Amino acid sequence: MKFAKTILFAAILSVGFLSQSAHAQSCQALLTDLINHASKQDGNDNYIAFQMTGNRETADWAQYTTGTLRYTPARFFGNFLLPPRFGGEAEQSFSDRIWTEPPPQGGLFGVQHPFSPYAKDKLRVSFNISPFIFNGNYGDLTYTLLSWGNASATVTPQCQGNYMYAYLNDQMLTFSFRKVSAAIPH
Repeated sequence: MKFAKTILFAAILSVGFLSQSAHAQSCQALLTDLINHASKQDGNDNYIAFQMTGNRETADWAQYTTGTLRYTPARFFGNFLLPPRFGGEAEQSFSDRIWTEPPPQGGLFGVQHPFSPYAKDKLRVSFNISPFIFNGNYGDLTYTLLSWGNASATVTPQCQGNYMYAYLNDQMLTFSFRKVSAAIPH
């Protein structure tokens, strides 16, 4: 009887760990929460501000991105149904793009800093929230480099709490989100 209880306890513990692991990787709860905020109709401009960092394997640079995500509900365009959208544009800086501060008074050389504010790339970040199966997986992230000919890639992100991360080829991206409600000027 003790052996059977031990086996039962181990099985329950294993199922608990597996379900916690699977839950930690799903982004549906996080995306639903963000979309609920961004779709609120309360007289304010509701959107999501995000920050994204990226590191590339075996590279000596990192990227930092800030942007906003907005929700657009599904709508008909003539006889066509346009699915709901959740995405936005952003600017990203890179640690290997250097900018030089003017030299101190009387100095000959300026001070160099990474992440030049004068050499940013523009990109679009969007999430698949379409209810239609043929559009890929719910929550898939599409990353489009607007400054580089609209090259894009789609990946399935993973989540832990309010953080999201994704692997894009040899690069790891991490996201943090902040809900914003701004008064609309009259």
